[in-house]
Parts: sequence; C-alpha cells; structure tokens
Amino acid sequence: MRALKFHQTGSLDDLRIEDVPLPTPDEGEVLVQVKAAAINPSDIKNVQGKMHETTVPRIPGRDFAGIVANGPDDLLGQSVFGSGGNLGFGRDGSHAEYLVVPAESGRFRGVEPGKVSRCLNHQYLLLQFINFASYSVT
Repeated sequence: MRALKFHQTGSLDDLRIEDVPLPTPDEGEVLVQVKAAAINPSDIKNVQGKMHETTVPRIPGRDFAGIVANGPDDLLGQSVFGSGGNLGFGRDGSHAEYLVVPAESGRFRGVEPGKVSRCLNHQYLLLQFINFASYSVT
C-alpha cells in the first residue's frame, strides 16, 4: 500500500510517499480502508518533533473515515470513522491507504453503511485521497 511516512522528526520536508506492507490486524483490531483523512495541527507538530510520544519511522494522521476491510465478521464492510489516541504518534496513523485500529475503541465509531459522507461534512478539513499524488477537498 502507499503511505505518507517520516523516518525522522524536524521538518515537513522529511515526509515521503512510500510503498509499505499492508498492516495485519491482531486479535481485537480491525483493518480499515481509509477513504478520507484529516490534516490537523497535531499532525504538523508531530512531524516537526513537537509531540514527545512520537516514535519513528511513523505514518502520521489522527482522523479518518473508511470501511472495515478485515476484522470480526460483524464489522466487515461497515463505514466507520475515528480519531485520536496514539494514532500517528505511537502507532501508524491514517495518512495511508489502510489503517489498523482497536475494534472496541471509544475512538472508533461505526456509522450507517453508505453514510461516510456525513462524517466528511464535519468541522475538520478532510481530504480525500486520490492516488496520493493529489488531493481534492471534500
């Protein structure tokens, strides 16, 4: 899969688009195909090294909306969104084609199937991934 990644902190110039292995969810986790992700001030500070809990190498990104692609049968295909926790800091975040998150997290929420667009009309500026080469504002 393709992902935005940094191997050291300090500058946004350290961000690179890379081909990385598709993550595999462990017990109690789900794999989400990311349909949209936000860019928050904390994402910028993270890459700049201002978030002390960050470990590298890392895929940044804290907010996401997408579809459950792998995990418990009752969650497969669900439209979901989530935010926060250690996403993008201590575990790889949402600026990738896929993301692994805890299935029972308060920061992971299901939405009515087919209604991901409602999540996108939120107070955050959300960007829809289009081949990672360009973005369109949703």
